[in-house]
Amino acid sequence: MPEMLTAGFLNLLKPPGMTSHDVVEKVRRLFPGVKAGHLGTLDPMACGVLPIALGKATRLVSYLENTDKEYRAELTLGLESDTQDIWGQVRESGDCRFLREENIRRAFAAFTGTITQVPPMVSAVKVQGKKLYEYARQGHEIIRPARQVRVEELRIVKISGLGEKCCRVLFHARVSKGTYIRTLCADIGKYLGTGGLLSFLLRTRSGPFTLDQAVMLDEISRDKIIGVLAVVEKILPVVTIDESLCNRVKHGQKIPGEALGSMAGERVAVQDAEGNVVAVLKKIRVESKGKTFWQPEKVLV
Repeated sequence: MPEMLTAGFLNLLKPPGMTSHDVVEKVRRLFPGVKAGHLGTLDPMACGVLPIALGKATRLVSYLENTDKEYRAELTLGLESDTQDIWGQVRESGDCRFLREENIRRAFAAFTGTITQVPPMVSAVKVQGKKLYEYARQGHEIIRPARQVRVEELRIVKISGLGEKCCRVLFHARVSKGTYIRTLCADIGKYLGTGGLLSFLLRTRSGPFTLDQAVMLDEISRDKIIGVLAVVEKILPVVTIDESLCNRVKHGQKIPGEALGSMAGERVAVQDAEGNVVAVLKKIRVESKGKTFWQPEKVLV
C-alpha cells in the first residue's frame, strides 16, 4: 500500500474490554508494513476517542499528546478500590447518607484549576526505569512523586442516590495532559470523607479529535484516514514555503527568521506548494549574532 495513502490519523472509538495496544495491533494488521501508534492510553475498561497515527504522522504524536482532553465519567462515593476504579478490589469506605448536594458541588469546585495528583500504581508512569503497573503486578507499592495538572472544567451533570449509602455523580471534565480521572475521583472521595472510585469513563475528545467524528473498529478503511494537514492546522500555524526553502528544510537546515515573516509562537508547520506538510520548525535565537532562525524539529518528507 502506498505510503501516501497511509500517512495520517484515524479517530477511533475504542470499545471497553480492549487495551490501547490491542487497538493499535488491529490497525497494523489492516495496514501491513505501516507504522502505527496511539495518542494517550485509554484503560482497558474505558471507552471513547483513541486517535491512531499512521506512517509519517507518528512523528507528530508528541505535539498532540500535549493537547487537553475531555471526559464523561461517573464517580461512585462510598466505595474504594486498590485501582481507584470499579474494576479493582472494591470495598465499602464510608456512608454517604449525610451528604448533601452542596457538599458535592463544593468538592468539585475545590478540584477545579491547578491541582496536585499522585499517579496511581496502575499507571504507565516510569519510576526508576520501570512502569508503575509493573510494580503493582508484583505486589509492590512504591512512593510516587506528586505532580501538578490542570483541571480546566469540572461540571456535574447528574447526582444519583443522595440519602443512600452509596452516591453516584455523573460529570464532565476537561483536563490537561497527565491528569488521571480515576485519581481525581479517589481524591474527591477523600475530600468528602466517604471515599470514592471511578465507575465509568468515556473520553469524548482528545485534542482535535472528537467523539462525534470517531469511527468504530469495523469501519476502519483508507477513506477514514484524516490527512496530516487537516490535523496539524488545528494545533500549529501552517505556512507555505517555496521550493528552495523546502529543500533546505528537508535536509535539516535552518532558515532565517524573516523567511516566514512575523510569525508568532515558538513552532510552526511548513508545507510545499502542493499542500504537503514538510516539517515542524522550532524558533531558535542566536544571541551572539542577534538573529532568529527556524530550525527543523520534525522532518516528515
